[in-house]
Amino acid sequence: MSPTYKAVGINLKAMPLGESDRLLTVLTRDQGLLKLVAAGARQPKSKLGGRTALFVVNHLLIRPGRTLDKIAQCELIYAYPRLSQHLTTLAAGQYLAEIILYLARQQQTQADLFDLFCQSLQDLEQVQGRAVMETLLKSIWQILAWAGITPQWDESWLPDNQDLLNPDWRIGFNLGAGSLVPLSQPLSSLYVRGTHGFPLLSAGEFQILAWIAAPVEARQGEMERRPIQPLAAWLGVERLLRQYMQFHLEHPLKAASLLDSCFSPIPAST
Repeated sequence: MSPTYKAVGINLKAMPLGESDRLLTVLTRDQGLLKLVAAGARQPKSKLGGRTALFVVNHLLIRPGRTLDKIAQCELIYAYPRLSQHLTTLAAGQYLAEIILYLARQQQTQADLFDLFCQSLQDLEQVQGRAVMETLLKSIWQILAWAGITPQWDESWLPDNQDLLNPDWRIGFNLGAGSLVPLSQPLSSLYVRGTHGFPLLSAGEFQILAWIAAPVEARQGEMERRPIQPLAAWLGVERLLRQYMQFHLEHPLKAASLLDSCFSPIPAST
């Protein structure tokens, strides 16, 4: 019999397998992504039932199998109980989990990503309402920074106070290059480009993007400097980052539709 091995992991995805089993996709600190069979987890009296739910952190004893490894023992560490109390926080957690499913690698130590995701869920547990979107955007940026694919720009392009009052101020965003592009043409000539892979940001959206991109140390204790912008602007930045991630991941982010329903009606972008 093959030797067992241990791992600490958080459940990112779960799906039925056979008559009573469950197939888990687990992000572990030391082995990266693992697909594991939780035998009998869907049986009514199974001890594994609650421990195989989404966002549960477990200490696992794993037995290698021919095609899929199996969970031999499972000890609960933490379950983020407040995350499911509000649909918005649950949807945000699922959104982050889907991003990580595309970025994480199998059989590779990824302790930083594991810790980052767990901290993001902990942060989401502390907020409600529009603060969920603010927390989500910061977490998305940190995950993109971990992967080395954050957008880049020149801070000299930040809009000044006068620009923030100008409803027509815009700056372009190149999805492929991940860079901001100052507009040298009249805005009216770029509306079509803004709907075909060349999104346009308002001054308020750009201010939010610059805030979430600031180093974590620069934001700690400085929440009073958070951009005072309407919810529509925060949603606009999320849509921009969603387009950017879908372009580079080459996959649609399906969990985003649930997030949309939480914040609907969503104003149309300009």
